Amino acid sequence: MRIGIVCPYSFDVPGGVQFHVRDLAEHLLVGGHDVSVIAPADDDTPVPEYLVPSGRAVPVPYNGSVARLAFGPLALAAAYLVTYTLHGAASPAYMGLLHREASSRNRATILSMASLAMQSGGAVAGPLLGLLAAHTSIATAMVFAGAVSTLGFVCFIPARRRERSGRAMVEEPVATT
Repeated sequence: MRIGIVCPYSFDVPGGVQFHVRDLAEHLLVGGHDVSVIAPADDDTPVPEYLVPSGRAVPVPYNGSVARLAFGPLALAAAYLVTYTLHGAASPAYMGLLHREASSRNRATILSMASLAMQSGGAVAGPLLGLLAAHTSIATAMVFAGAVSTLGFVCFIPARRRERSGRAMVEEPVATT
């Protein structure tokens, strides 16, 4: 099997995530798989044969330590793909609600706009939660994010009431010419 692993942390400086990714890749290689790891690394850093360097890392001080992360086209593409994949997989109730409530005439537009809004919200919320964690604690930021996410379920109440009353969204006939 061909397996790709993306690691945002630089292989220039040893760390727990890098060791985990390295050990996982080497275990999979021993199992006969074709493994590639995409991670930041300087040109002069010795890296394993399976590692594809994604460019130079930028040191980002955060919460008392320094993370060396990649910022570039390859890192951006990898982050987008991971975020987009997890967005759909992590919210089946939300996606089910959207599919049920949107008519076939506007479903593609509704789903695209919802995805754009969720990704934009995440792009704003992530750094704000990071600031909250830096000024308070990670636990406080996690509790706050959980509370805000839970409040989002208020949006499900009208659809659930309509579903219970038997007035679920009715497909509109599509005009043919």
